[in-house]
Amino acid sequence: MDKRGRRPDKGAFQKLVVVREHLATKVPTVLVQGAGTSIGKNAIQLAIAAGYHVIATASPENWDTMRNLCAFAVFDYRSSSVIDDVVTSLKDRKCAGAVAIGQGSLAKCVDIVKMIPGAAKNVAQVTIDMPESPPTSKFSILAARRIQV
Repeated sequence: MDKRGRRPDKGAFQKLVVVREHLATKVPTVLVQGAGTSIGKNAIQLAIAAGYHVIATASPENWDTMRNLCAFAVFDYRSSSVIDDVVTSLKDRKCAGAVAIGQGSLAKCVDIVKMIPGAAKNVAQVTIDMPESPPTSKFSILAARRIQV
């Protein structure tokens, strides 16, 4: 066994572990569109716990909360330049995909993921866009669709 692996600062069960600054691979980033919702806040926490960096979109009054949840960048989802802003912030990062939460968020997430070179083309739609007129039966509200990006 390599003796370098026996150093106390490398142990998984130590109180303090030294984390190297320059990792060999980039940490993947996830976009959470609609992060100001309760589902969005949970998505941020789960992504961070899984080892991802998070970019979030939310209204400006929620930005402090997003940063407290460790989102490294937060953008106003109502801004006309939000797609370009998010794409610019993901330019030098490894994008693992996006989570679409809220009315109209799916189209934005698909546009963003398409514009990032080398991004994983994964978009999870958490909420479905409801039609303006209500469905006529209980079963027509259920929707499952696959989107080709």
